[in-house]
Amino acid sequence: MDNHEFIIRELLEMGVDVTPGYPFAACFVDAADRVVVTACSACHISPLYTAEALAVHMLCTRYSARDGQALTLFSTALPEPVGLGAIHWANVMGYNINQVIYGASRETISHIWGGDKEVACSELIGQLKSSGIEITGPVIEDECRNVFEMGKGLIDGGECPVLSLELEDFWMAGDWLDLDIE
Repeated sequence: MDNHEFIIRELLEMGVDVTPGYPFAACFVDAADRVVVTACSACHISPLYTAEALAVHMLCTRYSARDGQALTLFSTALPEPVGLGAIHWANVMGYNINQVIYGASRETISHIWGGDKEVACSELIGQLKSSGIEITGPVIEDECRNVFEMGKGLIDGGECPVLSLELEDFWMAGDWLDLDIE
């Protein structure tokens, strides 16, 4: 099994467990294939806490990663502008986020939730690519779409659980994933 697919599937499961209505999740993996930080969407606390932006925030406030320490961001969806901006500014500040691997496209997300149809990510993505960041995806988009559609169904049906306002409930440090799979 491809590690990219495995990681995205694990993130989808985590997203459903933590924020079932909005199962967005992201993690940073270092060059030694260790998960450094994982985060789930906490946009109900602040619109700045998308899964990707929260992962960047926690990475930058909890770790000192030197230039050259390559980091890959895995996400259940292509980051939206807040997440893309956080990635850009983390790199400006000396972090080396050199790859983004995502599950679902912004088009898929817009189709399910609407709302960000007007938000153009292409310019930000172009800037990231021109700075040397490799962007890969969508990976297992059909599976991601199904999970996001189930989340939207929970919200529309009024069945989404009450979520904590404690930020620490939406992120964790440390390696929870064994990437030595075959």
